[in-house]
Amino acid sequence: MIDSNYERTRKNNIEAYGLLFDLENILRELIAARLRTEHKGSWQKRGLPPDIRDKVSSTIRHERSIPWSRLTPHHPLYYTDFPDLRKIVTNGTNWPLFTEFFHAKSGTDISLSDVESVRNKVAHNRLVSDGDLSVLKGTYTKVLDSLDSLSLEAAKNAICSILSISECLSDIQNSFSHALEVMPSGHILSADRITSLKLLDEWWFDDDYLGEGTSQLRHFSGICKQYSDLPSGIGQAVARREWVKRNQAADLASQSTALIESMIKKASKTYA
Repeated sequence: MIDSNYERTRKNNIEAYGLLFDLENILRELIAARLRTEHKGSWQKRGLPPDIRDKVSSTIRHERSIPWSRLTPHHPLYYTDFPDLRKIVTNGTNWPLFTEFFHAKSGTDISLSDVESVRNKVAHNRLVSDGDLSVLKGTYTKVLDSLDSLSLEAAKNAICSILSISECLSDIQNSFSHALEVMPSGHILSADRITSLKLLDEWWFDDDYLGEGTSQLRHFSGICKQYSDLPSGIGQAVARREWVKRNQAADLASQSTALIESMIKKASKTYA
């Protein structure tokens, strides 16, 4: 028979893990949502302190280096530790984004600091005491009670939402392919046919995350936007064809379409 003390201790650790799963991941999604609202697609570059950005990039590169591992497309905050989340929230520039939820900066800092030692115990399978569990429950209640129901539900839904990198790249490829079709003849490239190029501003369209350079694709995306803004009146096709020739747009379209096709093939083998 298993010792009853063992069962009680094991139960404490399992309960603590469940509370930490909720607390840490809901906090990640809340931070991501607030930074995205403030900084749009480049939220991870503008909202994360430089040392945390470097840490995220290093961790992603390491994960990519494991031959048998397939990456789950988590956003950058899933590559941070709990102390990093506390630092992001209480950072001077970011703090105003969270005051409607947490109100007092010092109290938030203390509450999240209290959780760190318990999290370390759970992460390394050290025994969680009744006192540890009480501290964790207190912070869990304090943080989750500070969120309105819509923010809490949105965070929980985001935790379970898995992005398809291959599908997103395919959407970009479709826009590039359409541009390749219309540019050489000087036909109109309507803005609504290249809306997927907005994906190039998302957090995942990044050299470190994708594992290869994105500058050429960003450059061609800019060419597409410029071309779509060219005059579309009668007799403008000749001027558009001259613009395409002058900017080597057709060649760029062909090269970019081939490049993103290669990225899609790699993504299908890289991401879960």
